[in-house]
Amino acid sequence: MLLLPLPLLPLCPSPVYKHEGDPQKFALFSEKAALMERAAQLRSDLTNTLLSNFKRECKSRMAVMQKLGFVDQEGQVTMKGRAACEIDAADELLTTGGCAATSEVAQRGWLC
Repeated sequence: MLLLPLPLLPLCPSPVYKHEGDPQKFALFSEKAALMERAAQLRSDLTNTLLSNFKRECKSRMAVMQKLGFVDQEGQVTMKGRAACEIDAADELLTTGGCAATSEVAQRGWLC
């Protein structure tokens, strides 16, 4: 078994280490490393962009909820907000269906 110093041991199986003397192949490995670094940078930029968009969207949604009275100035959910949270599409359809069944044709216009 060949005993190599510890720092050289991981380099031996590497194709970069084998072709270090060949400038053409070494240039290809250098270009690949630069492209991989650029790809990592672009992924990081994309993540930062998505995160900033998410933060901006959350602020906008909070402003809308404050205008509607679902959330107070401190960001606490109000009673109106809790009630709105409990209502889902099935409840809305059930409510409008019950109103439509007992109302006159002229009174049903507000449903549309």
